Amino acid sequence: MSPELVLLKGLLQKPQFRDYRPFIGDDVFKSEEHKFLLEIIDDEHGKNDQGDVSLDALVIRAKLHLNRYPALQVILDQLVALNVSDAVYDEVFETIKQRNLANEIALKAIGVTEGRESFDDLIAFVDGNKSTKVASVDDVNILNLDISTYEEEKDGDDCLHWRLTWLNKSLGPIRKGNLGHLFANAEVGKTAFWVSEVTWMAQSATRPIVIFFNEEQGKEVVYRMYSSMLGIPYKQIITDKAKYSKQFMDLGGNKIIFVDQAPLRTGFMERIMAKYKPCFAVIDNADKIAVKSMDRRDLEIHAIYKWARELAKEYCPILTVAHADASAYGTKYLNESMMANSKVGKPAEMDFIIGIGREEGEDVARYLSLPKNKLRGDNNTVEQLRHGHWAVALNTEISRFVDTVNEK
Repeated sequence: MSPELVLLKGLLQKPQFRDYRPFIGDDVFKSEEHKFLLEIIDDEHGKNDQGDVSLDALVIRAKLHLNRYPALQVILDQLVALNVSDAVYDEVFETIKQRNLANEIALKAIGVTEGRESFDDLIAFVDGNKSTKVASVDDVNILNLDISTYEEEKDGDDCLHWRLTWLNKSLGPIRKGNLGHLFANAEVGKTAFWVSEVTWMAQSATRPIVIFFNEEQGKEVVYRMYSSMLGIPYKQIITDKAKYSKQFMDLGGNKIIFVDQAPLRTGFMERIMAKYKPCFAVIDNADKIAVKSMDRRDLEIHAIYKWARELAKEYCPILTVAHADASAYGTKYLNESMMANSKVGKPAEMDFIIGIGREEGEDVARYLSLPKNKLRGDNNTVEQLRHGHWAVALNTEISRFVDTVNEK
């Protein structure tokens, strides 16, 4: 069976043409007759954006050029007689696509050796193209719409509550599939916020919580997690590390998986998630995840958060963390237009967004806003607070956020 004929007949079908035509170069077809038939197929698909190309139409058009291509009649007869299964089509198309991808990887690798490409871009490209397989209709999850068959959701693995009472009233619990974003300017409290919340959640979690971290020194943040979990300052912790380490682990610190890695890459992070199967994950700073280079930075950022959404659907709720832009300095209540790097793509992927603001010269008070909130909450959430604003306090000595500026 000629693979060229299998390719040509398969390309008559619109779905296969859309999925695989970009990967079929001039080198795939050796004879002029095969190349000519491909030109006809391209032209016919160009005339019809929706349907398949008729084999009869291909044969009729090709026969007008028999004088020019002497071997064309034999090829047409073989094409008409060819009868293969979808599985064979898929196998041949996948082989072509894999060869094409391998060639691209090889060219990028040569570019790295010659200094024209960066190694990070090469790794990001490989991570982003781990599979060439196009999903079939049998792989799709068709959701059952009969809610009477749904199990009641229970607090626990897939339903986590916040330390801050206000977040429980406004957002409610977070569940598998939820993707949230936390943003603020430098030294306002982004890391302290997730440290405060993670050390609270870990105390009741039955599965690990994964932290992906590519910012400051990871060990410094570990001490902050100890302070937040135990409610004591750093200076006290270092007086008896063994004692406080045991207390931290016993309270739930042993469930926290702290991945201190820079740069972060999608493939590596997916392997971590698959290994630990966490109930919650934090990515700080998500904007720095290495992805395939694009012409515009906002497109790269959008790709990062589209990937994060897919990760949340597969494993657990995820909170991404990144910076606000310069317009947020000195502002109490932030809105999503103040997010750094992306004004549309990033917020579009989110189920909820939390902004942290601070006025100039303020040491304790912080101001939380919810510019986006698509979570459905639970019986304890308050609809009027869905997009509310709230003043809270940051106790920097123990890295904890508390509900009111008056609370100690």
